[in-house]
Amino acid sequence: MKESVSAGANENVDANNVITQHRAQLRLKHKEQRARISDEQQKQHAIDVINVALANQLFINCKRVAVYLSQNGELDTNDLIECLWAQKIEVYVPVLHPFCKGHLVFLRYERNSVLIENRFSIYEPVLDVTALCPIYRLDLIFTPLVAIDEAGNRLGMGGGYYDRTLQSLNQNNGKWFGYSNAKQTRVIGLAHESQKTLLLPKEVWDI
Repeated sequence: MKESVSAGANENVDANNVITQHRAQLRLKHKEQRARISDEQQKQHAIDVINVALANQLFINCKRVAVYLSQNGELDTNDLIECLWAQKIEVYVPVLHPFCKGHLVFLRYERNSVLIENRFSIYEPVLDVTALCPIYRLDLIFTPLVAIDEAGNRLGMGGGYYDRTLQSLNQNNGKWFGYSNAKQTRVIGLAHESQKTLLLPKEVWDI
């Protein structure tokens, strides 16, 4: 019996290793493709995102929207942020959680916000508890990604920060400490067309 259990466990480990290696290869491939996107294409894609969002009325009744600050070839969000500000929508950006390792919090981002580099060399606002927005109060969250498939599965940078942070939305189903978010927080990944692929290997923790 022990030998059988051990063999099964080893098979699971081997399968997990294959998935992990495959995801790492896909991550490298799509990061390289993303890095080849020209400045002109970046500018056009940034405009395309705004046009698609407005055409689909994504910002109707939105008061608070979370947007990442782009880097390393990620789809540029500067124009999107300007668009949100122009519509008097509060903008929030992800910040590494100060004491809950592997998680994110969302801080208000304004023109005069002071930015600092975190340990991953990503710029984020200086932590201010008065500028925090609980995730359940965000109407929309735009996330970065490395690759995405036809089913909407997202491949990130591998740290799992968004997966852990967004998991709470699924677990609480929009209800937090007596506060009911009836329309639910929408989560949308932003990507260049070249980041699409047919099928991504999915892990159980993926959001």
